[in-house]
Amino acid sequence: MSDGDLTLFEPGQDVTVELVADSSGNVAGLGTLVEISGETSEHTQVQQVETAGAGVATVARLPRNYDDTKSYSNGEVVGEAAVLLRHAVDWVEETTPGSLSAGDKAISDAGGTVAAYDPGGGDTGDMVLGPVWTTLARGQYVADKVAVVRQR
Repeated sequence: MSDGDLTLFEPGQDVTVELVADSSGNVAGLGTLVEISGETSEHTQVQQVETAGAGVATVARLPRNYDDTKSYSNGEVVGEAAVLLRHAVDWVEETTPGSLSAGDKAISDAGGTVAAYDPGGGDTGDMVLGPVWTTLARGQYVADKVAVVRQR
């Protein structure tokens, strides 16, 4: 991505991520849908989908040293993998910088910014743009912005 670009990733793009075990210790296999579970300073972390409708990508490459006979625990890092994105990932300014985390559902807010989805505050499901892919700005033109998976 060059500075100033709106889109971080295009649909169908092969993207490097960190694969982690879900809350039951299950690890997504090839072709399995994954959801965003967090981020590190280098990668978005994904896990096998646990929340209906949360799938954002499909596992395209497993970590090199992945051992399918090993038992994993909740959140354990399996390694660097690759996924194929189902939707574009765009940079969008946060209403309140620093308030969103990777995996949070983001809604469009007044003024063209994004905020956290708050069903208790009157937000409805049709307002959700998608989950936050990363909060880590990559260049001067994306300061105070987060990358959001554009699911609608």
